[in-house]
Amino acid sequence: MTLLACTMSVWVFVIGINLIPLLFVPLMNLYSLPFSALGLLIGISFVAQLIIMLLFSKLPDKIGLRPILLTTSLLAAAGFLLLFSVPYLFSSNILAGLILSVIVYGTAAGFMGTMLNPIINALPLKNKARSLTLFHAVSAVFIIVAIVGTTVSIYLLPEDSWNFVPLLWVAVPFVCFAVWLKAPIIKPQNDNSKEGRARLRKKGKALALFLCAFTVAMASEAIVAKGASAYIEVGLDVPKLVGDLLGPAMFALSLGIGRLLYGLWGKKINIRVFMTVGSLVCFLLYLVAALTPHAALGVVALVLCGFAVSLLVPGMIAATGTKFADAGVFIFVMLSAAGKIGAAGGPSLFGLLGGLFDASFIVPIADRIGMSTQQTALRMALLVCAVFPLLSFILQIVLNRGDKKIMTNDELQTTN
Repeated sequence: MTLLACTMSVWVFVIGINLIPLLFVPLMNLYSLPFSALGLLIGISFVAQLIIMLLFSKLPDKIGLRPILLTTSLLAAAGFLLLFSVPYLFSSNILAGLILSVIVYGTAAGFMGTMLNPIINALPLKNKARSLTLFHAVSAVFIIVAIVGTTVSIYLLPEDSWNFVPLLWVAVPFVCFAVWLKAPIIKPQNDNSKEGRARLRKKGKALALFLCAFTVAMASEAIVAKGASAYIEVGLDVPKLVGDLLGPAMFALSLGIGRLLYGLWGKKINIRVFMTVGSLVCFLLYLVAALTPHAALGVVALVLCGFAVSLLVPGMIAATGTKFADAGVFIFVMLSAAGKIGAAGGPSLFGLLGGLFDASFIVPIADRIGMSTQQTALRMALLVCAVFPLLSFILQIVLNRGDKKIMTNDELQTTN
């Protein structure tokens, strides 16, 4: 029952983080929004999530997880309804309505998603890393369902009826609310003693490295997950329906396959090596997608990025939960906050750079390579964003050298 509730929450979360990126092309066409507005919306949503999580980071340990999960379920539903109402309530300022909507459902879905890792980590499971990885593989399945469902709905509905798409999903958070009313929740371990707090302070440098590594890992994943649709459609000049299905949906499938393989045969996979090499491979795939003149090769490179980064997020969550086992929900909130910075900063930077490079100074380069300025701008933006998987590769090496225990299979596959 608990795992069912968690998977329903994942569905709410992935719907929330994928709605605006998938809707942005019709929003651009209908309301003449610049591409940089996509980065603005994603950035505002995640900054709002970050602020809420930092302000209420200790609240779950004080009042429990269930009240928060029930409240965020209802707020997510309210946010979806607000997004549906944007053309009617904010007809004179569509962007303001979109910003308000993504803040409401984004913060709700984001805070809900943060609570899931400590819940699963507290369950009496023999292998936390593989269980977390399988759980995140399920999230990849829901990403595909959300993307395909949203994409098909956009394709079937008239373009000016885009706001009915969030209305189609509003039942999911209500179901999530109903399931969390009954699902049992094991309270995560939390050492609030002076000794416990002192031990956490002593691990401050290690925690900083973990948070930085998680930030760039999330950025590496989120840039492709959020930007692949628009990048493939504009940067590689393919139709929207094809772009959505070949971009974020296939990326999510690739992500899920990597996690599923580790979840099933994790004992045969050295996750420490996979996380390090995967970061490097992701960096190289970014370069291929940005520089190749062949659209098909660019799509394949973006899709394979999912497999390359598939173990970074669950691996870092499991390692952090083991390293800071006495910190309770707080450590997962901090980890999630770092992830939000990466998930916001990466796509936001990509969107902002795409708008910045789409200017007259890029025309000579675009003419030389035979592409439009917008296509060239997005490719240059992706090229700059390749710094995130490169930083992930460097930080994984630093973590492995600094404390080999925190990244070994034995540490990740056992509980303290």
